[in-house]
Amino acid sequence: MKSLLLIDDDKLFTDTIQMILQANGFDVSCCDSGSQALNLLRDNCFQAAVVDYHLPGMNGAEITSLLRTRSPDTLIIGFSLDNKEKEFLGAGADTFYPKPQITDVLSRLSELG
Repeated sequence: MKSLLLIDDDKLFTDTIQMILQANGFDVSCCDSGSQALNLLRDNCFQAAVVDYHLPGMNGAEITSLLRTRSPDTLIIGFSLDNKEKEFLGAGADTFYPKPQITDVLSRLSELG
């Protein structure tokens, strides 16, 4: 099963995306802040991470930079209502999609083996 870390503080959005991803064969771990994500990374390895930009404590680009350092092989997808592509890519994300284009995210995730 493909493992994915979903980092977003919008509970309704997270619950919906988690349900869709699980139906598509993903083992999904969700968190709503950078500190929770870093705690999960201590004990888990993820094939992919979907990271929102606007989060409490630290933004998605900061989380992406830390995630890239700790887990260099993880596919990281930045995701935001605002155009934060430059910030995410500069922090080490593999790609960026504007919310709510979840179909693009799902398409990219389907490439995982």
